[in-house]
Amino acid sequence: MTDGIEEYIMASPHHIQEKLYQIKAVIEEAIPEATSRIAWNMPTYSIGKANIIHFSVQKKFITLHVGISAINFFRERLAGYSTTKSTIHLKFDAEIPAELIRKIISYNLFELQA
Repeated sequence: MTDGIEEYIMASPHHIQEKLYQIKAVIEEAIPEATSRIAWNMPTYSIGKANIIHFSVQKKFITLHVGISAINFFRERLAGYSTTKSTIHLKFDAEIPAELIRKIISYNLFELQA
């Protein structure tokens, strides 16, 4: 049984599939114990019942769904990115911020333990 993430990436526009695979690899390396699945029509990584991070493809960018607390905590580091209350938008032509994603995941895991 698959988690649906491979299918999600393969169904995404060809020109951004490599970026999605990069994001997937960073997340899975950072939290190998996470459960992965498609939830709310997007790849979702969870520990127990707590969602740690999601990603999705929009018309003009990739969205990392990281949560309100992470956005607030990393506000200064996110100054160069378009953000919403709980998401980060990555332009298709931008590099994937692997180290930032790892730090956000670590923060979300820490918050889960608090």
